[in-house]
Amino acid sequence: MRRKTKLLITLLAGFAVLAAGGVSAVFIFSAGKSLPVWLVEESLAEKWSAVLDSAKVPPPFKDIEIYQASVLPKGRYGYIITTNISQAAGGNSPEAMVKAYPNLAASSEYEGSFLLALDPWAFFFEFTDPPPSRDRVEGNGELMGLLAGPGGEPKARVAWLSQLLQEEPGVFPQGKEFWEAQGNTLFQSPRFQPGALTYNWTNSWDIFLANKPSWIYAPLSMARNLRPSQSAGFAAARFPEKPGWTRYGIQAELLWAVPFGDEEQAQTPGAAAWLKDGSIQTLIANTLRWIPAVPGGTPFNAFSRTVQLNWLGSAFVWEDLRR
Repeated sequence: MRRKTKLLITLLAGFAVLAAGGVSAVFIFSAGKSLPVWLVEESLAEKWSAVLDSAKVPPPFKDIEIYQASVLPKGRYGYIITTNISQAAGGNSPEAMVKAYPNLAASSEYEGSFLLALDPWAFFFEFTDPPPSRDRVEGNGELMGLLAGPGGEPKARVAWLSQLLQEEPGVFPQGKEFWEAQGNTLFQSPRFQPGALTYNWTNSWDIFLANKPSWIYAPLSMARNLRPSQSAGFAAARFPEKPGWTRYGIQAELLWAVPFGDEEQAQTPGAAAWLKDGSIQTLIANTLRWIPAVPGGTPFNAFSRTVQLNWLGSAFVWEDLRR
């Protein structure tokens, strides 16, 4: 009896060791397995989480971490969700003010990264008024109507100058000091309201809404952020090109999905398809109040549709590199 009891205790002890070893082996295997993750720019994390939670087409994975440009997490793969592709994929010239992407509307891809949504700049005005002419934006001839100029806003200065200083379609001068000097001169010209050099976005929208006819050059998201009673009669138009130019570009803020951990991408074959889906990009765009990048995306309203058509017909797109 004692021998049987001793044998049983020995067998149970041995089983316990094996079981413990098995659990340890499973734990080590799981810990070493690569897992997918969205690395999201901190300012976008809440909105990206909302997209993942409300998407009718379920995302391929839902884990989110805040993107740290200098460090990628070990043992992870997936996509970086960012508006700063230069930081994620390499740098730019320190003297460059803008970066242009040729033929981006045709593919919505750049060096392996996917464009998800964009916030283009456009002229906004009442639909009963004409769009601004090239002479009007250059300050030539009779200066009818009010051209609202937020000269105190650095991004507005770059947006205007990138249109007026283009040497040929998609070619921009470099030199930050040159751009700064040109901006000071531009917003003191009589094409804008008096004192435009010191105007911010708030007083520029106020003076635009209080006058007729009037025009304001601004990102789409700003127009969409207005009350419906303020923007219901809006129309949109792209910045008028120089005479003789046969192709045009637009300025926009761009939202990218940048893959990382390339050797693991085959493990999530549905991720790229999900990111390119028109309904998903529509959801992303409406969450940000932008427009979707792919033609199958649906714009929010009539003036957003005009902005989308201008995007789809563009030969190039550029972004402001100031952060």
